[in-house]
Amino acid sequence: MALPSLLGPDRWQVTCHLILDFEVQFTETRIERGFVVALKPFEYIVGDLKIKLLPANDVIAVRFREPALYSVREQAAMNAPVEPFETRFEVPGEKFTVFRVSDAHPAAAAADQLQTNPDVARTAPVFELKSKRVIATDRVLVKLKDTSPEHMSTLRQTGTGITGVSDKEFVLQLSEDQDPLEISIQLAKLDWIDYAEPDFVTIGKYPHTGMDAPGLQALSAADPDYAFKITECDKAWMIQRGDPAIRIAMLDDGVDLQHIDLAGAIVAAYDAVLDAPLSAPNQWDGHGTACAGLAAGTHTAPLGVRGMGCGCSLLAVRIASSPYANGPWVTSSSYIRRGIDWAVDHDAAVISNSWGGGAPSNAVADSFDRARSVGRSGRGCVLVVAAGNEGGPVEFPANVPGVLAVSGTNEFDEFKNPFSRDQETWWGSNYGPEVDVAAPAVHIRTTDITGSGGMSPGDYAQAFNGTSAATPLVAGLAGLVLSADSSLTEIGVREVICSTADKVGQYPYTNGRNDELGFGRINALRAVQVALGTPAQNETNLPPVEQTNQETGTGNELAGTVRAVGGGTPRAGAFYLDQDGKASYLLKTFTGDDQTALASLEQQSLATLSGFEGKLVRVRYAEMENTPYGSIIWGVQIELADSGDDQAIPPNEIRMGYVESGHSKATGSGDFGIPDNEVRLPFVDVFN
Repeated sequence: MALPSLLGPDRWQVTCHLILDFEVQFTETRIERGFVVALKPFEYIVGDLKIKLLPANDVIAVRFREPALYSVREQAAMNAPVEPFETRFEVPGEKFTVFRVSDAHPAAAAADQLQTNPDVARTAPVFELKSKRVIATDRVLVKLKDTSPEHMSTLRQTGTGITGVSDKEFVLQLSEDQDPLEISIQLAKLDWIDYAEPDFVTIGKYPHTGMDAPGLQALSAADPDYAFKITECDKAWMIQRGDPAIRIAMLDDGVDLQHIDLAGAIVAAYDAVLDAPLSAPNQWDGHGTACAGLAAGTHTAPLGVRGMGCGCSLLAVRIASSPYANGPWVTSSSYIRRGIDWAVDHDAAVISNSWGGGAPSNAVADSFDRARSVGRSGRGCVLVVAAGNEGGPVEFPANVPGVLAVSGTNEFDEFKNPFSRDQETWWGSNYGPEVDVAAPAVHIRTTDITGSGGMSPGDYAQAFNGTSAATPLVAGLAGLVLSADSSLTEIGVREVICSTADKVGQYPYTNGRNDELGFGRINALRAVQVALGTPAQNETNLPPVEQTNQETGTGNELAGTVRAVGGGTPRAGAFYLDQDGKASYLLKTFTGDDQTALASLEQQSLATLSGFEGKLVRVRYAEMENTPYGSIIWGVQIELADSGDDQAIPPNEIRMGYVESGHSKATGSGDFGIPDNEVRLPFVDVFN
């Protein structure tokens, strides 16, 4: 028998197809040497999935030869079928100029004409991903399987230089006239290359969904703290506050380091765009500051903001920026990877990602994998990612396996869509099988750039929204859970948050979840109670907690058959009590104390309980505790149900083990009134 995983199977391949193979309403062609040639999409591999990027037909990117003077670029635009030079977009940090083509000419025709200009090194397609545009820069991100001198020499000769990211990961710089798409294709064919992909720059709408519609200020003012009440975070704070040792990294457009409700929480800051310490975000880039307040605002000001993980520390990481007020958000795969890696190196416990929707990237997915595997000394960073605000399938990177994908709800506990009662009719949360949990995503008061900058005139945004708002709330909850129990693995944190969520919303749940809200809207109180080992009240889908005399161990009796779970070897097996298929109580025996080796205790457990496997037994116990993984019973005696012989096992030699996906600890003395010579020992790695 194996219990179903709360987080579900690997859905990576299915999801990416949903995201990327959307319908396109045009077919673009160009004339080349007398033949009509269709512009081809660019295809590459991310993990096991083939990604297809389709070129837009209304814009074209141009790489001018250095020094690319203003007058040269202006004259080139005047001689090509593009809109006036004043309407161009200069990609920040990159040497690309993006032109909108004239209505009478497709992008391919404009590209052909511009390419004849001797001052143009090359033209490049601009790919279209929903509302975002993507361009391949002059860099290729490469990961080698084998870094032999011969292979390294080949890589160096391919471009103009390489920069190492890790032992096997490199950034290959190309010359201005080399095509990164073609270089990536050719490198990916080599059997010693793990992946090769362009370092895509993504140009998108500013991440928040707009906060100036009529009525929104009034809705927010009606209860500015509803998000913390509806999730019972206000009650969770009564039993657990954030621990400064738990660091939440905000990967965004920077954080106002001087804000009164954030400065005390920020312990380090980094600009991944410039690869330098972060001094301050642009005055108009307030998105990251708003997210930081919801995750770990300190409520220092009298009317300030307290984040869900208040008390935890913040790492401010800039991975994107806007070139001007109300301008597009610009980032790249290499910026994002650099930001993730920096956060891991600076002891992030949680990484909050209120961004997404660009070109899927092996480099980013690999950095996420590293964060989950090596972060927090091997316990893993919890990766919280926004599902997106397009009202469609979940976007990259929320579809990467192992992240906590977050959709949005409103103050009425409805899934956020254009028809929900919050009056924000212009957007809807993304949805799909990847969604793990939901959190409030409308009308939330939070921090803003101090003064007149950011998203509002003052120091606070009154109605922040989007899955960008939901995500830092979940990140703050992850920080709160780890503050309660820092030994949890990242998988354990995700399972605690998913298993304690409230089944709200207008859509039915099948096997405990749906595609809109995942396992439900987060409940901070219950998550913290589980992390603390305190029985959570009002749990759904679990039998009620029964408590009797904790000293005698004889107050309750269960009847059922002992069954095996897992492989029956140390660290890979347990036993449960089958009560006509209705409940599973995980049983464990031991002799020893909190210094006894874990493997030895598990071997004793399996050896003892294996004698009861398949037999009807009576189990007497002193106390039952509900957890997301089943019910734990304490002070246990077992005897054969069909025998009058004395088969009872003394209470101090049988204990309960419960599965926590890699979480292991042994604590002695008195948990739940247990005598000092007994040990509470979770069973390890049973369902991994």
